[in-house]
Amino acid sequence: MIKSLAKSFFEKAGYKIIKVSKQHEGSPPAGNTSSSVAKDSFVHDIAQNPLSARLHLQYAFDASKKGNHYLAYAELKTALSLGAEREHAEKHIPIFIDKLPDPKYLGHNLYRRNKVLASEITERGAKSAMSILDVGGGQGHLAAFLPDDYNYCLVEPSVNGISGTNLPFPDHSFDYVVSCHVLEHIPEAKRNLFLDQLLSKSQKGVVLLNPFHVEGTHVEERSNLFIEITGAQWAKEHLECTFPKLVGKMQPNE
Repeated sequence: MIKSLAKSFFEKAGYKIIKVSKQHEGSPPAGNTSSSVAKDSFVHDIAQNPLSARLHLQYAFDASKKGNHYLAYAELKTALSLGAEREHAEKHIPIFIDKLPDPKYLGHNLYRRNKVLASEITERGAKSAMSILDVGGGQGHLAAFLPDDYNYCLVEPSVNGISGTNLPFPDHSFDYVVSCHVLEHIPEAKRNLFLDQLLSKSQKGVVLLNPFHVEGTHVEERSNLFIEITGAQWAKEHLECTFPKLVGKMQPNE
């Protein structure tokens, strides 16, 4: 029922719903091939030595040259968090900040997620600077939403080579570990292990931001609709892994 209503709504609004052909799934994005090779090289090298501040710093400068300014700033902060020479690295912080695009161009969804997450973190820290480990943080957009004096470290295996399932950091080495829209992409059988790992790296706690399963909201039908419309892997994982469930009852409007 939801699928037919949604289709009817979009078609009346003038939109045509098409299913993405499988032959296009996973196709490499258009762009400079040499830039992709350089990125893959850094990701590979960092995966072999994930705590190398030198590699993260080099990656930050390379990302900046390529115009990926959010990643450049996140990797610069990551390098500092891992012990990069402060006098050399810190002088680039205002330069990298000045190059950051206006956040409004991130789009409503991405902007809102990072804004809410950053607000939650800063409220917990009050006026004191804190160290943040961002697990599954994509291009590291969150770094740009946090105060400049916060220590920030990005974990995203496909972006900067650090494993999100085998965190290479000492226990209790960050004030907070955060994870935004990651838990719903982890199979149920592995979620406790994943959460235990996040907790082990934090001193004060873990902050999660993700959708939850709500009874009576046609979760599977909605997930199938998103898969049909987008053909996206993330939509398939929503269905395959299922949304996390909160302990106790939750009303659809909560």
